Amino acid sequence: MGAVFSLSLWMMLFFGSYATAYRGFVPARAYLTAAAIAVPLGYIFFRLSGENAAMWAPALILVGAVLPAATSPRTPAR
Repeated sequence: MGAVFSLSLWMMLFFGSYATAYRGFVPARAYLTAAAIAVPLGYIFFRLSGENAAMWAPALILVGAVLPAATSPRTPAR
């Protein structure tokens, strides 16, 4: 389940990268930041839902959708 969530998070960041200056590229720092936000958020959702394991997915989707849109293109496209 963790491998599927990891791959889906990377895919969301990859497709979200087309809204940034580096199209089609997921920096390791972006993936690390997304994972560092998604894991605690997923645990909070998990605990609040009465330990329903399906609640990890909304946290990953939330982070995967918001993080690429929230990153500002501070550097020019390559």
